[in-house]
Amino acid sequence: MASPYSIDLRLSAVKAYESSDNTQTEIAELYKLGIATLRRYWKQYQATGSVAPITYKRGRKPAVNEKQMCHIKELVLKQPDSSLRELCNRYNTKRNKKIGMSIMFRAICALGFKRKKKSLYASQRENPEVKKTEKSSWRWSIS
Repeated sequence: MASPYSIDLRLSAVKAYESSDNTQTEIAELYKLGIATLRRYWKQYQATGSVAPITYKRGRKPAVNEKQMCHIKELVLKQPDSSLRELCNRYNTKRNKKIGMSIMFRAICALGFKRKKKSLYASQRENPEVKKTEKSSWRWSIS
């Protein structure tokens, strides 16, 4: 995409059209602009009083905004041993907008949390309850 014309050129073309009796076509030829470009500048100048280039927000909007990130941070800090599925379930029960595990994982990583394996003491490792949940023996911690 080509870069926009400078604001000085835009403003001088619009001011020249505003102050003279020349037509838009003559002004456009004088400043080496397209007639549609000059008309667009003139229309924008009349509506806003400015001829600055319009900036567009490109790309997809984030699935989780700042307020939601704060809520996710509270959930993780409240129970750092939670799995992604548990965090998603707790988050989605109170919200209209549902998020999946991949979005939850990205949000948690963006908050600076890392997944670390829990260290179990030798006496705890032999416990049958620990052996059942050994696969989910991870916790979230801030690094």
